[in-house]
Amino acid sequence: MASQQTLLSGESVILSSEDNQLILTNYRVKYEVVARSSSTYKSIPISKISACALNTRSYPIFLVLAAIALLAIFLAPEMQQRVGAGIAAVILVALYFGMRNGQIEVFSDSGESIAVPTKGLSHEQVKKFLEAVANQSQLATALLWKSPT
Repeated sequence: MASQQTLLSGESVILSSEDNQLILTNYRVKYEVVARSSSTYKSIPISKISACALNTRSYPIFLVLAAIALLAIFLAPEMQQRVGAGIAAVILVALYFGMRNGQIEVFSDSGESIAVPTKGLSHEQVKKFLEAVANQSQLATALLWKSPT
């Protein structure tokens, strides 16, 4: 079941993810995922956004353990142990890169948030999205405080 993009009157899309799950418009940030057994729909009006962030997590302990395994290659007396240490080092480096993850988070002033994994997005794409959200939020704030002349 594909997500259909429904816009409000006067609303226009500024940025969206390739799969249209995360959409920034001139009115809101919208996140929608529909799966067979569950679905998620969240929408935060631009005027209610309090913060947006990119949170990343990695596990450098895997690289430390890989370095120790590399040392073991040179220190191990038996060939079998050296091969085992080399295989362990490769697996540990693969685990480090495989378990790195990040997510875009958009927070509203009421405490609601949208958290979207960044898998498949480049750093530049994430940065562009976060800057666009901040820009739209700033525009909305300026419009709210603009006094009639």
